[in-house]
Amino acid sequence: MILAMILFLLAGIAEIGGCYLIWLWLRDGKPLYLGLLGGLSLTLYGIITTFQSFPTFGRVYAAYGGIFIILWGWGVDKKTPDLYDWIGAFICLLGVSVMLFANRCIQNLKGEGYWRLNYDQLVHVLFRYKRFCFTTFN
Repeated sequence: MILAMILFLLAGIAEIGGCYLIWLWLRDGKPLYLGLLGGLSLTLYGIITTFQSFPTFGRVYAAYGGIFIILWGWGVDKKTPDLYDWIGAFICLLGVSVMLFANRCIQNLKGEGYWRLNYDQLVHVLFRYKRFCFTTFN
């Protein structure tokens, strides 16, 4: 878990930093070398994310967005977050938490066709496999 957090931090800095450097170059008329450094930083971001243990890129990418919405604006842009910034960041982090840490036991059940179950059938499947679902984290 500590390695995952370190990788999130490094990749987040590489991604947001790279985009920011390119922004400075193209939008603010800063020197070309900042754009090139931004491109290098984005390349490093792509490499760093491959070291995460999460199975899909989409979930990893969503986590970076949720974490750095507030941190970048506050730390780099020097914009103090208002109530709506905090609410938006909380919603993002809540969504990311659902995506990353949800117990996906139903997806591991073979032959159940869980995507075609109605509510009563789904509850039956959950209770039938209760021990499996709550002891296995995927």
